Amino acid sequence: MRGTLALCFALGIGMCASSARADDPWGSTFRNHLAIALGFGYGTVSGGSYDNYVQKYNAAQVAGGWNIQGEADPTAELHASLALTYYAPYYITVRSGAEVAYFQPTEDGTPPGSNSSQIITNYGGAVMIPILIGPHISFAGDKLVVELTVGPTFTAYTSAGLNASSLSDNKQLNGDLAVGVDSELGLRYIVSKSFSVGFELGYRSLKSAQLHENDANTPYVNYTGGPVQIDFSGFRGLIDLAILAI
Repeated sequence: MRGTLALCFALGIGMCASSARADDPWGSTFRNHLAIALGFGYGTVSGGSYDNYVQKYNAAQVAGGWNIQGEADPTAELHASLALTYYAPYYITVRSGAEVAYFQPTEDGTPPGSNSSQIITNYGGAVMIPILIGPHISFAGDKLVVELTVGPTFTAYTSAGLNASSLSDNKQLNGDLAVGVDSELGLRYIVSKSFSVGFELGYRSLKSAQLHENDANTPYVNYTGGPVQIDFSGFRGLIDLAILAI
């Protein structure tokens, strides 16, 4: 009788352990968590037809008597993000939020009849809203989480323009909604139950809508003879600090 009871007990323990392993396969135990992250980083920008706009802009100033040194083409951007990432069961990750890409390259310009040069600054950037989905997996007792997500990204606002104190033709151009594709490979270190640090490498393929002036609905074509768009495609690296809300 005792042998029978012992055998039943052992079989019960074995079945429970087997069930637990089936319910929690390897790398799947980090789930039902929401990370609210504030991130900062650095990325690249392709420029696109906006580079041609800068060249034509400079040529127009030179024709008006300016001496321009350099070319303020955007090639890099400062990146900031406020992201919400939900780590769902079955290794699923869903991420969205708001991201800002900001560039500020400069060039030197000397106005007509002056011996004093000025800095001409190209202020620009975009606010983006990505909607990403993909897998995640956890390691080291849920201390490390690796994620890979991809999905569409939308430009909620785009703006750019060159400016200097002696320039009279300081047009700020704006762009409306545009759609691209974004992706990110991330590593998150869980410091405590409510705090984590994340590292991200991402690539974005995104071109702005045709730029126009504030008071105009038609695309801006002066200096270029064609529509002006900023190509924000490029890589980025980012570090974030996140609160684990659940």
